[in-house]
Amino acid sequence: MTHRPTLKTDRFTLSPLVLSDEPAIEHYVSDIRIAWMVSSIMHPNPEGATRAFLERVVDPANPDVTWSIRQEDTLLGVITLRGNGELGYWLGPDHWGKGIMTEAGKAVVDHAFARGETRVHAQRFADNEASGRVLEKLGLNKVGFDEPEFCPTRDAIVEKYLYERKNDG
Repeated sequence: MTHRPTLKTDRFTLSPLVLSDEPAIEHYVSDIRIAWMVSSIMHPNPEGATRAFLERVVDPANPDVTWSIRQEDTLLGVITLRGNGELGYWLGPDHWGKGIMTEAGKAVVDHAFARGETRVHAQRFADNEASGRVLEKLGLNKVGFDEPEFCPTRDAIVEKYLYERKNDG
């Protein structure tokens, strides 16, 4: 069973996702601007896809931890730390450019290293420069290209960059 702690930052609470988050997540993932930058989200979002995602991430056997990023009771986005130290995230477009993901990401990277990860890594589409800035602010360095990936929303294979940060102790 994976331990799923709640994390706090100065402005936000990162709490494990729950099934009742479905309406808020469905609202965000229906926005093509998110699906354009996340290969695992299709646009239009197929019926039942959000529920299936939530059932997967709340499963106690799942080694990944997926948090909602909340300000008071409002869900702003989602951030995941996979069992292999990989970081993934998306944020509702109304909340872009406010330092939210950098603040949330710092809490998750700190948590990853505190739980014993030796390396945190992430990938981004080559044209998602905003995500690259977030990763750099989190201390991850661009180490090269990752395998290109098919993005169903774009109906195209998209180049990706790989970032990593090693735990210096």
